[in-house]
Amino acid sequence: MEVPRPGRVPTRVIVVSIVVTLLALVALNRWGLNGSGSVDWNSYQPGLKTTIDQWAAIPDCEGLQSIFEQSSQKQVEDAQRASSGHGNEVFRGYLDDKMRAAGCYD
Repeated sequence: MEVPRPGRVPTRVIVVSIVVTLLALVALNRWGLNGSGSVDWNSYQPGLKTTIDQWAAIPDCEGLQSIFEQSSQKQVEDAQRASSGHGNEVFRGYLDDKMRAAGCYD
């Protein structure tokens, strides 16, 4: 084990910090949390955001869950990625936030 010299950060601390930072960046990229956290509504059906917001206000948890499940299907995800360059991760995050706020998980 390396004994740190005064004023020097141990190598192990630096390595762990780098690994944690890289894991955080991978997670952010994987789940579409690119800093903006906003859905590119132009790449979805017109009126879909309005429908989601209205169903969350009612709430229609079954309808919201249905949209969530549909957006999670591999063929839908692949088509979204092919047409827009991104998947549905941020979209599903938006849906999840709406369902949570509507009490769908209670």
